[in-house]
Amino acid sequence: MSWLQLVIAAIIVAAVSVACTLTVTAVINDNRARTTASESYRKPEKASSSPTTTSKKSERGYLIKHIGDKAAYTKSQNDRTEIASWTATKITLDPPCKGATDQWNNYGKPKNGHFVTIDFTVQTTPQMRDSNISIFTLGMQGAWKYIEKDRTQWSGNPMNSVTANCVPEQNRLPDSIGPAVKAKGTVMFDLPSTDGYLVFDNGFEYPLG
Repeated sequence: MSWLQLVIAAIIVAAVSVACTLTVTAVINDNRARTTASESYRKPEKASSSPTTTSKKSERGYLIKHIGDKAAYTKSQNDRTEIASWTATKITLDPPCKGATDQWNNYGKPKNGHFVTIDFTVQTTPQMRDSNISIFTLGMQGAWKYIEKDRTQWSGNPMNSVTANCVPEQNRLPDSIGPAVKAKGTVMFDLPSTDGYLVFDNGFEYPLG
């Protein structure tokens, strides 16, 4: 073999070696890039459709509840067995009266300035029979009070004869709900404003504003 052939063979070997090195380096870099991308990727968190039971307390000491928040009664502080739970599904400010518009319900007009409705779903458990709550009164007059935006407790009654007659009976949340049943319906209020706080049973606060 001549010296020229030896030179050509050496050049070919060197070229093949460089090509292999470049290929291996490219593969390693590609694998590293894939690993880095995999490690930096975060699976999107699925939004929870479950109503929440944890709530902050207002400055008045009431649990603050919004649309979609679950509220509940339990047997006692020590026994956390639920006996009743409920969720506000819709709050409507200044809705129209949908009942008879006669003198008995102020011709469908609010006496205090504004109608407000809250739609609720309710579920009670059989354990309610063994508790100190015989009926659940979410829709009953007298179970609610209203605190205005400036923290003034309104002296009026949030529910009256007008609100009782402005929601058709088939759409109204029952006044009293017993053990082991489900219920849903609307509760209407007659309020002096629409930016305050409705409070149920001195324990649960629903901001309107």
